[in-house]
This record gives sequence, structure tokens and C-alpha cells, in this order.
Amino acid sequence: MSLALMGAVLGLVLPAAAMSDVIDRLTLERDLDSLTETLNRRAFERMAGRRVADRRSYPLALIAFDIDNFKSINDRYGHAAGDAVLRQFAAILRAAVREKDVVARIGGEEFVLLLPGADDKFAYQIAERLRIVLESSRFNEIEATLRVTTSAGIARHRPGETVGALLARADHLLYAAKRAGRNRVVTEPSGQTWDAPELDIV
Repeated sequence: MSLALMGAVLGLVLPAAAMSDVIDRLTLERDLDSLTETLNRRAFERMAGRRVADRRSYPLALIAFDIDNFKSINDRYGHAAGDAVLRQFAAILRAAVREKDVVARIGGEEFVLLLPGADDKFAYQIAERLRIVLESSRFNEIEATLRVTTSAGIARHRPGETVGALLARADHLLYAAKRAGRNRVVTEPSGQTWDAPELDIV
């Protein structure tokens, strides 16, 4: 049943305020990934489409993250440990975002962060900061000597580009980071490099 139809049905039996609360809760449950409490892929694509359509969002950057060697973590320590890693990285992402940013888990161990109003330097420093914070994190479920790391790819939105095409390019750069050895951030060629961010801005 669609939310619109459900709203019509609920309107027959609930006061307006109660109906609004129910609809809000159902919408939230539909849009959130239950494990990490970030947006799911469908909600991300909808929200990202709105940012792409808003000229005030530009420049617009998308960062794609993937937890390195995640299958090995699950295989060695169990799915509870893998879930703990996903929840912790999601918490790191949520703590870093601005109100206008969009963060989502789009599948497995892959997350995305859409940054409206972000130039190349800002997007790179955000991605590098998040990479460093995860690498420095420790998990009770995993031995202390194991570092959990992430690879990231950053793509700039191009005029007329769809959300799907932007995501595909960010994924391509993400897997370039994987091929280059993991635990790094790869950006589109620009001929410029930037210093890593100071950790006290986390």
C-alpha cells in the first residue's frame, strides 16, 4: 500500500495530528537503513535528485566509500563484528555531515556522501578526514591489532548528469582506490593536491 493510500485510510480513523505522526514514522522507516540509521539507496536517489536539480547546490561532489576487506572481517569475527563496523562508520559519517549533506548506505559495506556547495579541496579533505577517523577507531568485537579502513572515490557533478551516472563515476574512482592498495582517497584528475585535514575538526 502506498503512503498516500495509507494516509487516506488512516484519515478515516485517526485525528489529524495522530495521522501525521503515523505517516512521518512510516516515511522514516521506509527511507532509513535499519542497521545504520542512514538513508537507504532509494531514499538517497530521491534526495540526491533534489540536490542535483537545485542550482544552489553547485559545486556538487559525491564521495563513495567502501569498507576494505569487509568480507574477511565477517568471515573471521562473525556478522556481529561486521555490523558493529558498519554502525560505527555510519556514526562517523553522520557526525561529520552538514544539514544540507546527504549520507546513505547504498548496499553491503558501501556508503555515499553527497556534498552540496563543495569544491574539490573541501570534498577531498572531508573524505580524508573520515578515512583517518575510521582507521583510528577500535572495536570490541575485533582484535586491537586489526585496522579497519575504507577506500573512497570522489566525483564532481557534471552539467546534465543524472544521479546514476554520477554514482557510477564515483564508484569507478572508489575501485581505483581499491586497486591502488586500499585505505586511500582517489579523486578525478585535476593536477592539484591538498594537505590532509587537521583531526581537531572532527
